[in-house]
Amino acid sequence: LETSSKDLGVKVSRLMKLKKGFRALQVECAGDVSLAKKLVQKSNTNTKMSATGVIMHLFKDSDTNHNRIIDEDEVNAFIEKMKLVFGSVQTFDEARAREAATGINVRNMKGLVDIIMDDAPTPSPADNNEQPVACSQTKASPVVNSPMLPWRDPLSHSTA
Repeated sequence: LETSSKDLGVKVSRLMKLKKGFRALQVECAGDVSLAKKLVQKSNTNTKMSATGVIMHLFKDSDTNHNRIIDEDEVNAFIEKMKLVFGSVQTFDEARAREAATGINVRNMKGLVDIIMDDAPTPSPADNNEQPVACSQTKASPVVNSPMLPWRDPLSHSTA
């Protein structure tokens, strides 16, 4: 019963956020669906760009041997840092992120961003009857509103 109550609370909270985002879109777009789609796409793009910047910073900090790859012995530190930043993001899945992070380099960072943003295909879509609703990312994206770390080029290992 306690688990069901907690699950229900999470779902109600998500629905309230969706309702708030939907209302904001209605006010902003005045019923213009194409404008709403453009705004949602722009917001999602901005969110992904922000997430990519944060992940690249975490990547650089976790790549202790400076070989531009997250090796097996660096994965735990990388995932712990990601959990600190993205742990409150509902779609963040530590197991999937851990699997994708092992051996990751800068060139295949997009796959990790997609996992966090839940754009990557899930193993069993039948388990998830909910349709992803992009408007939840319009106003208060957890990535955009999280404190951004100072940008540093992930390929540059200087401490400046």
